[in-house]
Amino acid sequence: MIKRFGLIMVLTVLMLTGCGSHGSKAADSSSIGALPAVTEPNESEPSNMKTSEPKPAESPSADPAADAKPSPQQETYKAFRIEPVDESSQNRIFATFREELMKKIDERDLNYIKEHLDPHVRFSFGGDEAGAEGLIKEWDETRWMELERALQLGGVFTGRGNDQKMFVAPYVFELFDKLPEQLDAFTYGVAVEKDVKVYADRSESSQVLDVLDYTVVKMEYEEGGWTPVITPSGYGGYVKQGQVRSPIDYRVIFNFQDDNWKIITFVAGD
Repeated sequence: MIKRFGLIMVLTVLMLTGCGSHGSKAADSSSIGALPAVTEPNESEPSNMKTSEPKPAESPSADPAADAKPSPQQETYKAFRIEPVDESSQNRIFATFREELMKKIDERDLNYIKEHLDPHVRFSFGGDEAGAEGLIKEWDETRWMELERALQLGGVFTGRGNDQKMFVAPYVFELFDKLPEQLDAFTYGVAVEKDVKVYADRSESSQVLDVLDYTVVKMEYEEGGWTPVITPSGYGGYVKQGQVRSPIDYRVIFNFQDDNWKIITFVAGD
């Protein structure tokens, strides 16, 4: 009886010990699974799944100084403006003549030009042959283009002649004389367009240094489609060809005589 009781006790202890050991292992496994997984990056993962350092915000320029407007390098001077003027419509007869002349220029009708040249037309400041015959001999594509451009810019009637029967184109030549004498016609020009950009170099991709608004500016001869200028603010740069015009560039003067409009001057220089 005693032996049987002892055997039962031993079996009971062994069973309790085994159950306790199994329960402990189960508890340990549950606690590990509950922890957040922290691992080193897996090199076998696709590259597009890898994280990377955040990119810094892009600035407008790697070199902030490159976008900064430089200080003027030239001496400043007083600013003047000459706004475009075209009085051609004020005289009905001239307006009709001008319209027809523009058509003949487009057609390159030299005979029409001959009919409207004064016999003593001035077209140079020297030379062996003057007058209408001399001009016709020298007439070329440049003359066609310059005559067209002068008329396109517009002009003014002057007080010279009888009853203001003279018309000067472009307006730049006539109105420049109204500026102070210190503004030399050989040194200064006039922006004939609004919002003319002055570039740092001979390229539209270069920095814009200044903007001209029918402004009188110091200018030099054109270089490869660009005109060097110095603005009243002291910026030296370049404008596109044709945007600034010298007052002594080509100009044409018409006079009403013998019931017709005649070219009495078509010249450049001074």
